[in-house]
Amino acid sequence: MKKLTTSIALLFGLLNTAHASWEEHLAWCSADTGVSNCDATYVSIGAASCIFPGGGALGRSCLIAQARGLAQAGQCSVAMTFVLACQCHNGAAQQEIRQAGAQQVCSWLTN
Repeated sequence: MKKLTTSIALLFGLLNTAHASWEEHLAWCSADTGVSNCDATYVSIGAASCIFPGGGALGRSCLIAQARGLAQAGQCSVAMTFVLACQCHNGAAQQEIRQAGAQQVCSWLTN
């Protein structure tokens, strides 16, 4: 019985971790100033300045900074495009972010 209880507890722990995962992906992007994996995507959404040096945050953190501004302006669907671009190299992360939805993501961006 103890083994079953432990297994159930571990399962719930994994489920809770997966639920919060989209937030972890956004937090990671917010702190990451490394190079883009998808320069063409950055250019196509109008975020070329996040690739090339020039004033302020660079890389993925630049995308999140721009997404925050868009979210604050009520442009959640556009903000979502920037957030998804940040995870262009990670399809699973993009899916988790999509599942959270634009409203929840925008709420995270504005808090």
